[in-house]
Amino acid sequence: MNASLARRAPTLVALAVSLAVPCYSVGAPALTESAAPAISWQPCVPELVDKNFIDALGPRLECGTMPALLDKDAPSLGFVTVGLVRFKAGDPAQRRGAIFFNFGGPGGNPLDFLPGFGYLWSTRSLDHPLDGDKRRLADRYDLVAVIPRGLRGGSRFTCHADEATGGHDPTVDLADWNWAGFVEDAQAYAAGCAADPLHPHVGTLQHVRDMEQARLALHEPVMNFVGISYGTWVGAFYAGTYPTQTGRMVLDSVMNYSGTFQGQVAMEPDERQAFFERGALRPAIAAPAVYGLGSDAAVVLARVQNMPHRAREAWAPLIDTPAQLAAALTLADWIRDSGDETQKALLARMQGFRFSTHPAVDNEIRGAAIEFAATAEGGRMPDPISPILSISPCIALSYAATRSGGMT
Repeated sequence: MNASLARRAPTLVALAVSLAVPCYSVGAPALTESAAPAISWQPCVPELVDKNFIDALGPRLECGTMPALLDKDAPSLGFVTVGLVRFKAGDPAQRRGAIFFNFGGPGGNPLDFLPGFGYLWSTRSLDHPLDGDKRRLADRYDLVAVIPRGLRGGSRFTCHADEATGGHDPTVDLADWNWAGFVEDAQAYAAGCAADPLHPHVGTLQHVRDMEQARLALHEPVMNFVGISYGTWVGAFYAGTYPTQTGRMVLDSVMNYSGTFQGQVAMEPDERQAFFERGALRPAIAAPAVYGLGSDAAVVLARVQNMPHRAREAWAPLIDTPAQLAAALTLADWIRDSGDETQKALLARMQGFRFSTHPAVDNEIRGAAIEFAATAEGGRMPDPISPILSISPCIALSYAATRSGGMT
């Protein structure tokens, strides 16, 4: 989820955050929906937002914080610090309001995504037939995101758990010992998350209540909203909770809300497989002389399935084009032949090697191969699951179910 989202590199927004805040406190004045407290805005800092975006977006990019009831239904529990990020309208004289964003996950931090949206939208040409509207939106609307509770920018939520065992992706290595280790790691991670006192107060309901408080604090008459992936559920939840305050909404990449999460995860590998075949496999076998993979789809798929474990874990989910497919299979053959999977060894073997007789395609494959080789860290390709486990148990489970890219 989050990987594809990052590749889309979308908008900009101002984030609110305090670098050292308590998880929650008691004794602040009571909050009501009719009298939301002011948001404390400040320039974003590199600890929160990539410095390149800070430099590029200048004073239009702001980060902020606001106090919110830990639990609106139990006000005596105290408060939590909620972060926000905002990219202010480029033409204040024509400002018409704000557009709120949620980038999905759960666990997608708008500090990582909103600045990119803001940069892209604000730098488009007004005359472009498609992108001109994005520019007009960035000129006339503030782009705002409320940071989901627990993430960087507000009161932090920490999952206290031992390090993962570091096994292979269980969708690639189906050995019982590997699956048992994955389950053990997931259970330990879940237990570690439940131990945090903020745990009972992190969820969709709390987030949409925080969004409503931010809307009131910003004196916006309605909630205009863009939701991506899980963010579509956030938007629907908000509309169901505050129907009279709901403005215009765009729900992008929504799941089938009438089904179950387990059902969605079960269908993803088939969809990913179809995407792989349409975008990478079929073009490659349609031009065997160009990509050098032959014209038999079954043979090429067998080569993908037989890639060394680490190579398949790291690269298979990233294959979207015939050039990437040719690069991954070529590097996998080299690793199998030599047993050396270091970045240095792979780059050295590329010197003078021709991936294709067609110069343009040779450059495409070489570029993909260099990117794949760069996934080697510390001389070896990293375990792709451990970083995901540090983000969200929900993301980890769906990630594990689809990590093979459907190529099984």
